[in-house]
Amino acid sequence: MKPVKIVVMLLVVVLVSSVGVYFVESITTPIIEDRRAQEIEEALQSIFPAIDGTTDTVTSDTDVDFGTTGITDVLVIRDGDDNVKGYVYTMTFRGFSSEIIYLVGIDAAGAITGYQTLQQNDTAGYGAQIADEENWTQFTGMSIETAGNGDFDGLAGATVTTNAWKSSFETLFNFHLDTYGYTPMTDEQLLLQKKQTLVGNDLTIESYTPDLAPGDYGITAVDVATDGTDNQAVIYTVEFVGYNATGSNTYLIAFDLATNEVLGGTALSSDDTEGFGALILDNANWADFPGMSLEDAEDGNFDGIAGATVTTLAWKQSLVDVGMFHRVEFLGETPRTVESLSELLFPGADRFTNVTSEKPFGTMIEGVYDVFDDLGAKLGTVYHVQTIGASYAELTTIEFLIGIDTADNFTGFYMLDDSETPGRADAFYADDYGDTIEGVAITDDYELDAVGGSTITYNVITAAIDEVVHYHQTKYILLPERIMDALAEAYPGAVSFESVYSDYDFDATINNLYAAKDGSDAVIGYVYYATATGYSGNIIEFMWGVDNSGVAQQLYIMNDTQSWDDATYAGYDGAFGTDFNTSTWLDLFEGVTFQSILDTEVIDAAGVSTTTGGMKVSLERIAQYHADQNVGGAS
Repeated sequence: MKPVKIVVMLLVVVLVSSVGVYFVESITTPIIEDRRAQEIEEALQSIFPAIDGTTDTVTSDTDVDFGTTGITDVLVIRDGDDNVKGYVYTMTFRGFSSEIIYLVGIDAAGAITGYQTLQQNDTAGYGAQIADEENWTQFTGMSIETAGNGDFDGLAGATVTTNAWKSSFETLFNFHLDTYGYTPMTDEQLLLQKKQTLVGNDLTIESYTPDLAPGDYGITAVDVATDGTDNQAVIYTVEFVGYNATGSNTYLIAFDLATNEVLGGTALSSDDTEGFGALILDNANWADFPGMSLEDAEDGNFDGIAGATVTTLAWKQSLVDVGMFHRVEFLGETPRTVESLSELLFPGADRFTNVTSEKPFGTMIEGVYDVFDDLGAKLGTVYHVQTIGASYAELTTIEFLIGIDTADNFTGFYMLDDSETPGRADAFYADDYGDTIEGVAITDDYELDAVGGSTITYNVITAAIDEVVHYHQTKYILLPERIMDALAEAYPGAVSFESVYSDYDFDATINNLYAAKDGSDAVIGYVYYATATGYSGNIIEFMWGVDNSGVAQQLYIMNDTQSWDDATYAGYDGAFGTDFNTSTWLDLFEGVTFQSILDTEVIDAAGVSTTTGGMKVSLERIAQYHADQNVGGAS
């Protein structure tokens, strides 16, 4: 009988407990519901700030079926004329370890007016972050469609809760669209919304016309955010090429004009590899930007995209360009351009004349500018130099300007641009960095100040300056008149000549390559300005023309270092003349096709084989170059 008694007693306990729970629930449930209703009422003004407490009405829509959406209520806000102003949803979803309830307001145009988490009991430091207000503010102004697509910041380290949160917004968006509908935002409206999110809804965004050309800095649009009196912030739309060379990435970045700190940034589009460079679209990759200084943005002091080194470096370099633009346009700093820095190298200059095309080609030299005062007297020359940078991981470049006066003294050094590891080349940009070589003769020992931590970059720059000095002493001194006269000798039928070497690859034999033009400016052929090694190691300079059909024109020797008048002792019979400059041996390379020179070897001249052999090597190399580079179509 004892077991039966125990069973009966347990049954009684269970019945009593059940009844007790029922009565407790019957008492507490209304209390909880009343408290939640009170919380919703208190939150309503912040969720939907446009509510007018005098004329607007707020009613619960009891005619809709929420089904299994997780939506437990929707309040409809109407104005005094019974027009719908918006909606406030109460939404429930399951997080990692608790039920989570939130409110979200949506206006009639589908923009979120506010968000608030009402209840959660998720893991502290993880899912519980959903209760932190800093995770709510991102929604204000965001399209419900954007939120429904999950395009908002999740909770760090709380993948399960974040995924459920985003899924709940997707469900809410679909319900809202199916039940109430709205006109989705246009691309222009969505872009404006993203800009507004960066600067806040209290400011008005207006297009801005800068003095600088923004396209030179990778910037496609500039907007300012104003309070109606003053511009408070600037928003840049930026484009750069990442790993995918045939596509681009675009992003927005906003700066506070009072502090020059970053207000925020977000990617708009990416053509890079999914799962790698395209991860720039993930808002998590922009988490470091709010509050970042302009200097930190320029130095790339933020986490890049994991596994996407090329795109990350290109992204960081684009911010260097944005910083440069911002400093000039909004901070009034001197623009770092060839023109502005040239004026610093020669403060008394009246004009700078680009003579690059008149000079022999230099591997590192992008531009050569002769400098004159207001009376036309020459003051010196500015060299624009680009050299390979110091990075071992990828190809980087360094650009700088250096001035040399007519007495062959340096007038200074200025960095123009670089794509080095962010921050590595910063010290070289100081305005007084080049002072140590100012006034020093290029023939003396000259030395820039070393920079701690940037030894390789320093070595690259000093080596490039050595190359400029060598060029200035050996090639620059070739007068344009001499070059132009020689061009006319090599292609007598041409009226003008234009250097086109920059369109083709560099070859050590070739100093320059010119397009020969007729009176109507049509290209009728080309002239190679090149060198060969002759007797005793002397350098032979020459011009060689070729027309558009590939037939060689005149071969004109520009120097007379190869004297043949005493070459008979070496066995030369004088068959081609005693003056190399006018030797009939040169005629073997005129009136024939470049291809025939490659197909059939031209004879050497016995007794002067060093001169003729050296010329043959260079001429055959030029003929091959002409074909390989498909110069002018290379018929």
